[in-house]
Amino acid sequence: AKGTGLPEIKTHDILTKNLEKIKIEPQEAPIPKKYTRKHLTPEFYNRVVDIAKKIKCKPEDLLAVMNSESGLNPSSRSRWTGATGLIQFMPKTARSLGTSVEELATMSPLEQLDYVEKFLIIAKKSHIKGDKELSAGDLYGLVFMPAKSGQEVLAVKGTKAYKQNKGLD
Repeated sequence: AKGTGLPEIKTHDILTKNLEKIKIEPQEAPIPKKYTRKHLTPEFYNRVVDIAKKIKCKPEDLLAVMNSESGLNPSSRSRWTGATGLIQFMPKTARSLGTSVEELATMSPLEQLDYVEKFLIIAKKSHIKGDKELSAGDLYGLVFMPAKSGQEVLAVKGTKAYKQNKGLD
């Protein structure tokens, strides 16, 4: 943390790396070929745009967070935590949303976006003051560690959160 000399995991550093990978044109434009995966259809992208409008963030930031968390793979699963899906839902979080990580892993990307939206709406109301537009860092904080969202430093060396995510430093 600042002034301690200990390494930190910063939201800005994580997202800067991922924003370089994802550049999406406005809603009506086709998705650039080099970013297309089989589930990155116009329907998927338009759903991302809808979610971004509802939670007040840029769609490319939401895509960058999903890319950072899962490589935009809806069945991606962390071998350490069991976190699964586009935004790496933790098992407890999935249950709180009325599903399970097992069910999420079998959903289509479009179906899973319903849970991404539900989670982000709840997390924003719980952890972000007011109805402000979310920066890429705010959005990443909500997904990565909701209780720390809005803070520049999410984890400090010596903590469990840092140990589980030291590859992000």
